[in-house]
Amino acid sequence: MNDAAKGLSFTAQQQVAGLSAQITQNVESQRRAEAAETRAAERYDEWAKDRGFREEQMEFARQKMSDYAADGTLRDARREQERLTELTRQARNAYLRGGDQAREAFLAQNPGAESVWEDMTNQETVTQANIERAKETLRSATFDYTADQLTEMGITEEQQKIIDALPSGSAKNAALHKTLLGNASAGELPSAQMASLFAKAAEQRIMEVHGLDADDEEELAEIRSRAAALGLRAAQEAKSTGNIENGFMAIGSYSEGDDISTPRSGKTQSEDEMDAFIEAQS
Repeated sequence: MNDAAKGLSFTAQQQVAGLSAQITQNVESQRRAEAAETRAAERYDEWAKDRGFREEQMEFARQKMSDYAADGTLRDARREQERLTELTRQARNAYLRGGDQAREAFLAQNPGAESVWEDMTNQETVTQANIERAKETLRSATFDYTADQLTEMGITEEQQKIIDALPSGSAKNAALHKTLLGNASAGELPSAQMASLFAKAAEQRIMEVHGLDADDEEELAEIRSRAAALGLRAAQEAKSTGNIENGFMAIGSYSEGDDISTPRSGKTQSEDEMDAFIEAQS
């Protein structure tokens, strides 16, 4: 295009150059979107390999993952995750410095972030209890934690693999304690905050699967209740693997008759946490 425009006026050449740059940008954006869709589908296949899904269920979920990549759902969720993670980190730092008295100052700087503060303090109580428990077994030669217990403590699948590969119980106990401290410092999102990242996609999936209508008041209540449970399961999938995309994979794989009171992987979870989150969303 630029070569063909050499005989035109300077103004026309500038217009052609601008159009050429825009076309190049559009092509590159499309290439990135297609690559993201391909990666999302590949990661879904890896994640679903051991889940025992029906082939038609897997095929539909692959398409959903491509949709989430193409329409910006994944991008927007990552941005929101970054925002909430930073807010949670700020809240935790304020809490560690000033305790409950720091709440008002934090909320003055971050209006509307009450749920972030509450979820952070609840999570911090659990986190410190887990760290103290790991500290008590720090020098033990026996490693007495099951995979489900480690998941409940916020240890991801990759972190579990690293711990499991260590040669002795004492080494595993030391690594667990160190990992818990590292996770706490990194500002991991509490389950309720993480679940909020999946709320919109979960509601849409619930409506698709169960044929519910958000304009119907009674059906809307059912949509929100079911979506809260599905969103929490998605959050647990994401947290157990350390990858937000796994949460959307869990949503895309949801089908009628699925039990969403537990994560797809079958790992256990706190019923109190589930009940509290669903009640807050209702």
